[in-house]
Amino acid sequence: MKNGAVKYILIIILSGVLLNAAGFVLFGTLAGWQEKSFINSDAAVYYLLAKNILSGHGFSLSEAAPYLPSRFRTPGYPLFVAALLAVFNSVFAVLVFQNILSVAAAVFLFLILRELFKKDVPAAILAVLFLLDPLLAHYQNTLMTDSLVVFFLALITWLFLRYLSSGRLATMAVFAFSLGAAALVKPIFQYLAVIFAVAALYRGKKQGRLREAAAAAVLLFAVIFVTVSPWLVRNKIQFGDTHFSSIDWANIYYVNAAMTLAVAEGRNWTVVMGEMMSGRGEPLQYSRGMEYAGFAVSSELVGRAVKIFLAHPGAVFKMSVVGAARFFLDEGGADLGYALSPNSLTTVGLGNLLSRGEFGRAIFELFHRRPVILIPMIFFKLLWLVFWFFIIYGFRHLRKETDLRQKIMVVLSAAAILYFTLLTLPNTEARNRILALMFFYILIGYGVSKWRWFAKKEP
Repeated sequence: MKNGAVKYILIIILSGVLLNAAGFVLFGTLAGWQEKSFINSDAAVYYLLAKNILSGHGFSLSEAAPYLPSRFRTPGYPLFVAALLAVFNSVFAVLVFQNILSVAAAVFLFLILRELFKKDVPAAILAVLFLLDPLLAHYQNTLMTDSLVVFFLALITWLFLRYLSSGRLATMAVFAFSLGAAALVKPIFQYLAVIFAVAALYRGKKQGRLREAAAAAVLLFAVIFVTVSPWLVRNKIQFGDTHFSSIDWANIYYVNAAMTLAVAEGRNWTVVMGEMMSGRGEPLQYSRGMEYAGFAVSSELVGRAVKIFLAHPGAVFKMSVVGAARFFLDEGGADLGYALSPNSLTTVGLGNLLSRGEFGRAIFELFHRRPVILIPMIFFKLLWLVFWFFIIYGFRHLRKETDLRQKIMVVLSAAAILYFTLLTLPNTEARNRILALMFFYILIGYGVSKWRWFAKKEP
């Protein structure tokens, strides 16, 4: 690695430490440095799982005996939290480590962009801007999966780029293990391997090494299976099947179907969801251990949700359009501003209010807290306007691209973004954008590399 690259990595690390330290102190001060302020909503679920693991009660969401096994969440993040709590016994230690992971992800992003596009300065600038991302800045200071997800995304993208460069099966094996580990943190990653396998096969075909690429694809799926198999075996023993996580059953019914009914009937989403959770209507079969916060979680929910979707196609379409718009256009600046408002840690974010159709309350919050919301909202809207210019500019040059690795990574990034968009519809929140953040920056970097100011390669 050239000395220049080391210099930029040090700049990125220093920038990340300063920016993240400032954000951590600010969020901690707003919370009065009370750990309980960071343990609410989904964070409370992860914390409970971690505490039960440390207490020897197994992977359970029960707060008292008998500790029923759960698969509502996958084990990756609770184990991560449990390990840090075992060493430091502090939620703030978890948050500090998450801030460190985001800096590591920025370094990986720099290495990815530098290797792909051979331009140190734009790669370093984009890596620092990545650390400024409002969604990342917000959620790395919560007890949520996002920082760990972003780190794994950066790691697997860098590893796959190394495979494209070398074609080594050992690199593919490490990549596959990392992707399997990412799936244990966030179940949505379990199907992403298909996109990478297609990319590997395309590379093999273009280079006349299709047989080698096919072997790499087989290795990819085999290693992922081996990585996640202990979790699947555990689920088979506890629940009678190898379903990866029951959260998809819950989300499709209690969130997406509930929102569909709320939109179709002009009612409040939380009221409709509450009715579903309370079991109104046809009773839902209760299965041992498939319980979360007092409401049943079962595969039966999928059939019920589909019936609701088919009965209200207009509402589903409306939600999907709004969800896609939020995924691509809501950069999270308003939510960051809201999160920085006094007492915001215990209230619903501005983006969530908009996604739920609570426009009156969102407008009130916007004007009630406007200085702290409008400044980051306007800044990041303008920044992402520039980013979208470079994304579109890059796609204009893609047809003429002769560099196979660049072409593969750009198309792969676009496919991954589409993948995450489709799998989070119809009720997509801005936070889901974090899943695709690394791939957005690859598209931005490609467009920047084609811009005439940077078209000449750096020496």
